Amino acid sequence: MGAMALSIVLAAALASAGGVIRGTFKAAGYPEGTMVRVGYVARIRGGETIFDHAGFSIGPGPRSARCDTFRPRFAEVFGTEPGVYRFRLGSLPAGDYVVYARVGETRMGWGAARPGFGQPATLGLRADPNRRSALRVLVPKAGGYLAWLQPRKQDGKPALAGLKPADWNIETESRGGACDFADLEPGCYTVTLVSYRELEKNAEGFSRVLEEAGTWVVRLEAGKRLTIQLRP
Repeated sequence: MGAMALSIVLAAALASAGGVIRGTFKAAGYPEGTMVRVGYVARIRGGETIFDHAGFSIGPGPRSARCDTFRPRFAEVFGTEPGVYRFRLGSLPAGDYVVYARVGETRMGWGAARPGFGQPATLGLRADPNRRSALRVLVPKAGGYLAWLQPRKQDGKPALAGLKPADWNIETESRGGACDFADLEPGCYTVTLVSYRELEKNAEGFSRVLEEAGTWVVRLEAGKRLTIQLRP
């Protein structure tokens, strides 16, 4: 993968049409074609969970992406120079937000922000190759399984109170009795084992029935791979 630095700086501020979260992140050392995504998941007043993200594949020249699916809310990310990206998440209702930058399939940096509460918030996150972690989740070979990872705070507390495993996660499907996560940020995670069965194929492919089979909490150390055995 080469040298890599991932840093995130978030600034949350008010806007007349709702809160705005602006920030930058740096992700050096990833090859062309790697997906870069920036998004959020939040619990807003009344207890509703909302989410959004935007992203694009790393490539030559300036790049940008915008998501307007949940208007008036929007998410946009811009890449104007190699490894440097800026983002804006706007028209956000007041609430507690987890904002994340994801590079590739599993590497994720995240931080908390509270747009709409008057005081801007600034967060800084950084990762490098020497602090990369990995996780192997051993599961029964019979049947189909997924493993969901949800980052937690360094003290082991949930990233966001009331957030369900399905609301925000890094997902890997089992192959040969294991779910492998090769490039993870060190820290604390919730691991949720999910069994599934296929239903009839439709126009979008096979639909699945998912059932959470158990939840565990693990802590990953820099430069090490943790192997755990999970039994539903």
